[in-house]
Amino acid sequence: MHLNDSTLNRQIDQYDAAPTAPLGAAGLLKARLGFSRTKDLLPYLDYNAVQRDQNPTGNCWVWVGTGLMEITHQVEDGIRDPLSIQYFDSTYHGGSGPNWAGNGGTLADFVGFYQQQKIAVPASNPNASFQDNTYWCNDNSRAWVRASDIATDPNYPITSIQEQKIPTRDVGTEAAIANIKTVLDSNRGVYFAFRLPNERAWNDFNRFWLEGNQSAVWNPGLYDGVAWESWSGGSHAVLCVGYQDTDPNNRYWIMLNSWGTALGNRPNGLFRVKMDIDYDAAFTSSRSIPATEWESIDMAYGSSPQPVLTVGPYTTHTVPCRVEAEDYDYGGENVSYYDISDGNSGRVYRNDDVDIEQTTEAGGFNVGWIRNGEWLQYTLEVPDAGDYEMLIRTATPVAGDQIVVNVDGQGAGTVIIPKTGLFNQYTNVTLPVTFSAGRHMIRLTFVGDRQNIDFFEITPDIPAEQGVLDGRLALESIPSGASVFLDNVLAGMTPLTIPSLRPGTHHLDIAKSGYQTRQLTTVIKSGQTQQVNVSLQRSYPAPYVNHTLPTVIEAEDYNLGGELVGYHDTTPWNEGAVYRNDGVDIEPIRTTGGYKVCWIRDGEWLTYTAVIPQAGDYTVTFTGCSINSGSTCTLSIDDTELTMVSLPNTGSSDRFGTVQRTVTLPAGVHLLKLSFTGRQDVDHLQFDAVETKVPVSPTTTGTTAPILETPVASPSETPLVKPTPSVTPGQPQSLPGQIQAEDFDAGGEMVAYHDTTPENLGESYRDEGVDIVYNPVDGSNSVTAVETGEWLRYPVSVPESGVYKAGFRVAANTSGSIIDLQIDGSNLSAVQVPDTRSLSSFTWITRQIWLPAGQHMLRLNFNGPSSIDAIKISQ
Repeated sequence: MHLNDSTLNRQIDQYDAAPTAPLGAAGLLKARLGFSRTKDLLPYLDYNAVQRDQNPTGNCWVWVGTGLMEITHQVEDGIRDPLSIQYFDSTYHGGSGPNWAGNGGTLADFVGFYQQQKIAVPASNPNASFQDNTYWCNDNSRAWVRASDIATDPNYPITSIQEQKIPTRDVGTEAAIANIKTVLDSNRGVYFAFRLPNERAWNDFNRFWLEGNQSAVWNPGLYDGVAWESWSGGSHAVLCVGYQDTDPNNRYWIMLNSWGTALGNRPNGLFRVKMDIDYDAAFTSSRSIPATEWESIDMAYGSSPQPVLTVGPYTTHTVPCRVEAEDYDYGGENVSYYDISDGNSGRVYRNDDVDIEQTTEAGGFNVGWIRNGEWLQYTLEVPDAGDYEMLIRTATPVAGDQIVVNVDGQGAGTVIIPKTGLFNQYTNVTLPVTFSAGRHMIRLTFVGDRQNIDFFEITPDIPAEQGVLDGRLALESIPSGASVFLDNVLAGMTPLTIPSLRPGTHHLDIAKSGYQTRQLTTVIKSGQTQQVNVSLQRSYPAPYVNHTLPTVIEAEDYNLGGELVGYHDTTPWNEGAVYRNDGVDIEPIRTTGGYKVCWIRDGEWLTYTAVIPQAGDYTVTFTGCSINSGSTCTLSIDDTELTMVSLPNTGSSDRFGTVQRTVTLPAGVHLLKLSFTGRQDVDHLQFDAVETKVPVSPTTTGTTAPILETPVASPSETPLVKPTPSVTPGQPQSLPGQIQAEDFDAGGEMVAYHDTTPENLGESYRDEGVDIVYNPVDGSNSVTAVETGEWLRYPVSVPESGVYKAGFRVAANTSGSIIDLQIDGSNLSAVQVPDTRSLSSFTWITRQIWLPAGQHMLRLNFNGPSSIDAIKISQ
């Protein structure tokens, strides 16, 4: 979690103000004398490391606080029940906005929430399982589930809850260790928050987490005394669940993370932290920033914390309907189900003894690990009496297993499950059933030890007319080659004719890679052919950043969706460990700021969903470099190749070149794809609408002064509307805001600016040496024809320190020009100005910068010919 100055100060102040945890004399003495050697609180937690994954959502503090509550529940009340993370996310601060749970918080914030709510909600309640592990939640600062959709009954009442800090500062290493041990020995978990001061430190920790295993020990003391960087320093919280002190040369704390399994390297989601560290470690800034914080909670649940079980339907099922196997009724053991084993072996969806797992067939869940004699019960509402057909979707690797169906306690029949060969290879079995109108109870009793059930369907039974042949189904799709699933069984690919099909209602799923799956219901009539024609809509991955052409597409802003959806990468993690946390390798650009996609290998690709308002010809400028000869980069749209380029081999991965191509693009929403052969690095692609250039003749001859062009607005670019300048030179301009390039400081040559010519060759706006030209199209001015060594400065006022977005509206008639941005003499960022083919054809280039609070001096240093119109600073 990145921390701005105000958030950081608030966190430190909250911790300092927290009450101190009481440490019993006997336990403290035991710890200090070295009698406490090992401790493990994991037996008091019921968790699944695969599911315990916050992904991009910054709610680690919620996972840790919830873990503390779960341990207390088991220790104090004997109740082992995971609590809902989603309930907290969706309810805290309304579940959205800048202060939603995914933007970070502290144990004090967590405790304050439950002091208000006074209930804990089981994760097994409807819609209470964690669903905020998406980039959508992160990008939109809001929970995926509305609080009103989460069932809060049953719940566990909370009598009291309090944050308590553990004394670790100014007490010495051994005393700090003894204090933490004492809390753990009392069967209370510990909230461990650590801070890292800069991007390099976070890269080191990310590599430790991803590449290490559960026996690797991390030393957080490596950065003691390092300067804190406000733009990259941050914090993370994990749950300390024990320690090992038997080996004096390898003493460590045991930490449970909320980052999943590290691609399988940490199957239990654990890592170790070195015990022998400096607990007073801090980072230098305007105030001392502690590196670690150790806390716990003191809480009590109500006198009868076990909620009253609800009896009845888990989900309303009204015939005709599909009933998912995992949606059995409420009521618990021997009421709505009977299961031989304790606990949910799959640890997903519901938290009782029925074993549920994620199905590999079509998403969702199935009931598995079924044993002989187990059963499940469902409540159905039947509006119309009549004969129905029951279709059961099931799988088994063996022969002979059966399912006995009872309706309202009476036997309705038995189905024999054919051997499918695998647990995840399903088939359909059917059984006729008769219902009267009203509510009915269906019980499925399993015979045999090895079967899975996905769902069952109840549909009206429509018998064929006597002496009439079955019906036919003819199905075509645009595009063709789509897979057709008939009643959930693969029937073939379009165009497709099924010559003999039982009359009645049938379900169709038409699926093709890259297109939205169509789900249809069709009625087959005896002796007739039913023709079905389907047009499939192309499916586009959700964009990480919205791209509307003309624009610059940064390579690292590829689509969401993950491996084989938004991208394909040959390694499972980000080897650069910056910007995004998936398999694409991203690292900072040292020379110009921003990021690039690197470590590219044969066959890798990236996709971008783009909006193209107007069809036509576009110039595409590829910026990057080849690492070896023969490397190519192919740009395609909707699987149709547009162009192939070889990026320049510049001799260094830190130096980029450009290649331009002209392509024809259709209007609408489309999928752009970059496919790679060979090693190369890619910075960005710039799309500009092809326009007819207006030639500009020089107004004077016989002079060595540069020719100044009158800007002509591109028809593809909305003119930048700027008011009549009202800035007084020498007065600080307030940021965030827009700085016009011509509004540089007062003071003259070598004070406010440096220009190689003594007069304003553009003859506009100011009577000094800076060359300013007036643009009659949008009624504004720009600084133009700058040369290497020239510079401009601007006094600014920044109300709050933090990371800002800096947009530069620039132009150049050659490649290689660079504009460096400085603050008070220190470099902030560099902008590589693309070749826009004219000093008056502007484009926006965006960079992230860090600005400190207060009054400062910005300076632009120019290297190479270019023009600059404005700088826009935003948060």
